[in-house]
Amino acid sequence: MNEERKSTIEDQILNKLFTIGGIIKNGDLPDREKEKILHILEQVTKGNFDLVLKDSADRRETIVEGVAKLLVDEPHACIAVIGTGKNKLHVLKAIAKSYGLSDRNIEIVNGFEHSHNIPVDELRGHKWKGVLLGPVPHSIHGVGGHTSLFDFVKDSVGKPVVLMKTNSDSGEVKVTKSSFKVGLEDLLYKIITSTV
Repeated sequence: MNEERKSTIEDQILNKLFTIGGIIKNGDLPDREKEKILHILEQVTKGNFDLVLKDSADRRETIVEGVAKLLVDEPHACIAVIGTGKNKLHVLKAIAKSYGLSDRNIEIVNGFEHSHNIPVDELRGHKWKGVLLGPVPHSIHGVGGHTSLFDFVKDSVGKPVVLMKTNSDSGEVKVTKSSFKVGLEDLLYKIITSTV
């Protein structure tokens, strides 16, 4: 590996650790999530990368099993995806299907990407289990005292909300196959662990 690439990877690792530190310091994580991060970092420090990867595979299995159980109890349970951009919906739905969601369990709410006049009243009253939020304008009319659509949806729906962020250093909100998959997995994990 050349020195420039090695330096870039090291910088990315340090940036991610710094970001994690900020999240922990802000108190945005429950204690059980902090314990998981500590466990992962301890395993990485010991060189047990396979164990960390196994935990990741176990998490996916836990999510798929949790979704299956949820859909037995609530077959019409639904999550919303707001702001999918120009992505092909069949690709996003195929990713959702790999986690056990059918078309009736995922509602794509589009048209928000460029509009500052989002019909936010339509977002109230839905019985979504959670919301996956893509890029939408920062300045939106009708969100009351909220600073963003994210905060508005979080308070209005009262369920987990996850932003689809890229793995870039900026962590921009953007819908890619990867950010959709990571965001969906995070959202489903929050949903199934909150119903346990």
